[in-house]
Amino acid sequence: MKVFHRAFELLRQFRKPYFILNALFYGLIACGMLYAAFDRQIQDTLGTTARGQVASVFSQVATSYGKGQIVFAIAPTFLINFFIGSIVYIAIPSLVIPFSGLCLGAVRAIV
Repeated sequence: MKVFHRAFELLRQFRKPYFILNALFYGLIACGMLYAAFDRQIQDTLGTTARGQVASVFSQVATSYGKGQIVFAIAPTFLINFFIGSIVYIAIPSLVIPFSGLCLGAVRAIV
């Protein structure tokens, strides 16, 4: 419990940078979504790429989505995004090169 208490204490202490980074991150996501909404070529490219990756790497998740089994699709999707998206793509690079996760997170948000 002390870990969570310390984490929330840090968030309170650095509230302004926390909110600025969140606004930037989700702003980049919104910009990427708006851009993709109006660019048909990028929609087709990203859609084809995503379907290919999901079908080949995560076939069980793709099958669950295809059959409409949302509950069975939510958990693996969350776990995949958490471990690959957050830990592998953002946290570990930040441990190797400080603050590199910010740049990689921005790239991930845009894509």
